[in-house]
Amino acid sequence: MLQLARDTANFAQTLAAPDSADYGAWTGYRIPEDRSEWHPLVRSFFEYWLSVSPPGRLPGRQHIAPEEVPVLWSRMWMLDVHRSPLRYRYRLCGTEMVRSLGREVTGIWLDEAHPQLVENPQSRERFRYMVESGQATWRRGPPLWTRDPEHRVIETCIAPLAADGVPLLARLYRPIRPGNSGGSFPAVIDVHGGAWASGDRLNNAPLDEALAKSGIVVLAIDFRMPPQHRYPASIADVNLATRWLKNHAEEFGSRRELVGGLGTSSGAHQLLLSVLKPSDPRYAALRLAGAPAEDASLPYIVLCWPISDPLARYRMVREKGNTRLVESHDAYWNSEAEMGEGNPQLILERGEAGALPPAILVQGLADDNVTPDMADRFAAAYRARGGELELHKFDAQPHTFIVRDPASDASRRATELIRDFVLKRAPGG
Repeated sequence: MLQLARDTANFAQTLAAPDSADYGAWTGYRIPEDRSEWHPLVRSFFEYWLSVSPPGRLPGRQHIAPEEVPVLWSRMWMLDVHRSPLRYRYRLCGTEMVRSLGREVTGIWLDEAHPQLVENPQSRERFRYMVESGQATWRRGPPLWTRDPEHRVIETCIAPLAADGVPLLARLYRPIRPGNSGGSFPAVIDVHGGAWASGDRLNNAPLDEALAKSGIVVLAIDFRMPPQHRYPASIADVNLATRWLKNHAEEFGSRRELVGGLGTSSGAHQLLLSVLKPSDPRYAALRLAGAPAEDASLPYIVLCWPISDPLARYRMVREKGNTRLVESHDAYWNSEAEMGEGNPQLILERGEAGALPPAILVQGLADDNVTPDMADRFAAAYRARGGELELHKFDAQPHTFIVRDPASDASRRATELIRDFVLKRAPGG
């Protein structure tokens, strides 16, 4: 919310009946088309909120970049919404707001900080309406609680954020540079597996640690998952994280042109969608603050036991009666048609892919989580479209074999192949 104090000289002109109990003008169920009479800062806040909203969705906290709205930030406050019963708590409060209120309110319940506000029926209705509808509201009128005596009239715009605005975490594995040696490290964004619905940034820790010890920066990421979030939300997270690492690569001893990708299982599927269609508006929906022109294209990718054809895998596990994987598919995808649309194998066959970076694919031959021919089919389609792909198969190895038993001969050999591929594709590291 942005709250702005108005000059007392405008008070009589603003309200026809300047009653301190009057709630003031409120647009109710819509923001007016004509906002020319709004205060410029309030109008700027609303237009910024609109500009960072992904197509067809509300923006989350991750879309709001304080450095992009420095003039507004001190006048804004943010509330977390709690349900059953409906209640609000301050997440943050700008310095100008703190000065106006005369105290810090971060972490305090709204009804405890300002009982007059929630006791007012119009005010309660305003907050309830925004929570239920996801629509912004505007008001100009007298304040509802004791404030700076200069503030006779306030103008507010309250805009909702999506519940998925909680920041996601990542773990950075950074090589130790020996002595005074120079050069830049290659770097990879690591997207974990877990059938789209489980796991976190620590899934591939044995592999990530081994690569970091070999001189490769690894950023292992979390992303949104079911049941709260379905396809394509996680692809947008992968796409954003890719752009972020490229834009910040030098901070970690790398360079943007040395940043590649690594994905395992369903994580490889998600990485592939972002790489094959980096500018798809659904996948690139999340705005990168400070670098809006950055893209998610990559110069090389590492694929470990990838679910490159989720539709074929779904039909296989359903036929086998693998309830766990069937439920994971159903939790992430809305339909089989969607599995066919967000499908790297079929994207290649339909000719929808963009540039194809050099790739390495590692596959165990005792992997019952993929169809027996999945890796071969993907390699053939990738090469048929002009892509360069190394396919390495490992006898008797199951799904996720590198992280299951990182000390085995097969795991060590596969890790060395991945290491050498990345170092070769990122000269100057």
